[in-house]
Amino acid sequence: MEKKYPYRFEFASNLDIMERGGKYTDSKLYRFGVVGQSYTLHSMYMNRPDVGVEDFYFYNRSNGKSYPVTHKGSYSKIVTFKPIINTIVKNAK
Repeated sequence: MEKKYPYRFEFASNLDIMERGGKYTDSKLYRFGVVGQSYTLHSMYMNRPDVGVEDFYFYNRSNGKSYPVTHKGSYSKIVTFKPIINTIVKNAK
Protein backbone atom coordinates (compact mmCIF):
# COMPACT_ATOMS: atom_id res chain seq x y z
CA MET A 1 0.00 0.00 0.00
CA GLU A 2 2.83 2.40 0.84
CA LYS A 3 4.32 2.06 -2.67
CA LYS A 4 1.08 3.01 -4.41
CA TYR A 5 -0.27 5.53 -1.90
CA PRO A 6 2.54 7.68 -0.44
CA TYR A 7 0.23 9.87 1.67
CA ARG A 8 -0.49 9.37 5.36
CA PHE A 9 -3.14 6.71 6.03
CA GLU A 10 -4.21 4.28 8.71
CA PHE A 11 -6.39 1.21 8.65
CA ALA A 12 -9.20 1.38 11.20
CA SER A 13 -12.47 -0.36 11.94
CA ASN A 14 -15.75 1.06 10.63
CA LEU A 15 -16.73 1.85 14.22
CA ASP A 16 -13.53 3.85 14.82
CA ILE A 17 -14.14 5.85 11.63
CA MET A 18 -17.77 6.65 12.50
CA GLU A 19 -17.24 7.51 16.19
CA ARG A 20 -16.54 11.07 17.27
CA GLY A 21 -14.33 10.04 20.18
CA GLY A 22 -11.25 7.94 20.71
CA LYS A 23 -8.06 8.06 18.69
CA TYR A 24 -9.69 9.68 15.64
CA THR A 25 -11.40 12.56 17.49
CA ASP A 26 -9.65 15.25 15.43
CA SER A 27 -11.76 15.37 12.26
CA LYS A 28 -9.38 17.90 10.69
CA LEU A 29 -6.50 15.44 10.93
CA TYR A 30 -8.66 12.39 10.19
CA ARG A 31 -11.13 14.00 7.78
CA PHE A 32 -12.07 11.11 5.48
CA GLY A 33 -12.61 7.41 5.82
CA VAL A 34 -13.10 4.63 3.31
CA VAL A 35 -15.77 2.44 4.87
CA GLY A 36 -16.50 -1.15 3.93
CA GLN A 37 -19.98 -2.49 3.38
CA SER A 38 -21.04 -6.10 2.89
CA TYR A 39 -24.22 -7.42 1.36
CA THR A 40 -25.53 -10.56 -0.28
CA LEU A 41 -26.59 -10.99 -3.89
CA HIS A 42 -29.29 -13.61 -4.02
CA SER A 43 -29.28 -15.93 -6.99
CA MET A 44 -32.41 -16.19 -9.11
CA TYR A 45 -31.52 -19.80 -9.89
CA MET A 46 -31.95 -22.65 -7.44
CA ASN A 47 -28.70 -24.34 -8.49
CA ARG A 48 -26.57 -21.19 -8.01
CA PRO A 49 -25.44 -20.09 -4.55
CA ASP A 50 -25.93 -16.61 -3.11
CA VAL A 51 -22.78 -14.49 -3.21
CA GLY A 52 -21.37 -12.23 -0.50
CA VAL A 53 -20.30 -8.87 -1.92
CA GLU A 54 -17.88 -6.28 -0.53
CA ASP A 55 -18.14 -2.60 -1.49
CA PHE A 56 -16.77 0.68 -0.13
CA TYR A 57 -17.82 4.29 0.27
CA PHE A 58 -16.24 7.54 1.42
CA TYR A 59 -17.22 9.08 4.74
CA ASN A 60 -16.43 12.75 5.46
CA ARG A 61 -15.84 12.84 9.21
CA SER A 62 -15.83 16.66 9.38
CA ASN A 63 -19.47 16.98 8.30
CA GLY A 64 -20.79 13.43 8.82
CA LYS A 65 -21.62 12.96 5.13
CA SER A 66 -21.56 9.49 3.59
CA TYR A 67 -21.05 9.24 -0.15
CA PRO A 68 -22.61 6.46 -2.26
CA VAL A 69 -20.97 3.05 -2.50
CA THR A 70 -19.08 2.38 -5.71
CA HIS A 71 -21.68 -0.10 -7.01
CA LYS A 72 -18.70 -2.09 -8.27
CA GLY A 73 -18.75 -4.55 -5.40
CA SER A 74 -17.01 -7.89 -5.60
CA TYR A 75 -16.72 -11.08 -3.58
CA SER A 76 -13.07 -10.03 -3.13
CA LYS A 77 -12.43 -6.82 -1.14
CA ILE A 78 -9.24 -6.01 -3.02
CA VAL A 79 -11.05 -5.94 -6.39
CA THR A 80 -13.16 -3.02 -5.13
CA PHE A 81 -10.55 -1.43 -2.85
CA LYS A 82 -7.78 -1.00 -5.46
CA PRO A 83 -9.81 1.23 -7.85
CA ILE A 84 -10.82 3.46 -4.92
CA ILE A 85 -7.21 3.97 -3.89
CA ASN A 86 -6.18 4.53 -7.53
CA THR A 87 -8.88 7.23 -7.80
CA ILE A 88 -7.63 8.94 -4.62
CA VAL A 89 -4.03 8.88 -5.89
CA LYS A 90 -5.04 10.23 -9.31
CA ASN A 91 -7.08 13.09 -7.85
CA ALA A 92 -4.58 13.96 -5.12
CA LYS A 93 -1.86 14.91 -7.61
